[in-house]
Amino acid sequence: MAAKIKIVIIEDDTILREGYALLIGKTPGFEVLNSYNSYDEAYYRILNDRPDVILMDIQMPGTNGLDAIPEIKAMLPDCRVVMLTVYEFEDSIVKAFANGASGS
Repeated sequence: MAAKIKIVIIEDDTILREGYALLIGKTPGFEVLNSYNSYDEAYYRILNDRPDVILMDIQMPGTNGLDAIPEIKAMLPDCRVVMLTVYEFEDSIVKAFANGASGS
């Protein structure tokens, strides 16, 4: 059996966060390790989680997702960071990729 892809979700909207966790958690081949309300909440924990992928909102209270990407990549250089957003601001998407995001 192939190893599961380990996921961490960082999203301040509770309904979205729980929905993503439920859907991804029920998908074969994926495991949701943890979900967090903000990057600031996740900061001290994601190093122990050691996810393969982080799904993260761009706009959050405290440290926003764009500013969190370089910190995550410094801690977990092999982790893929995929940005979640309902906004289509081109500058945010460009900045996310420039900061090391794998997708948005």
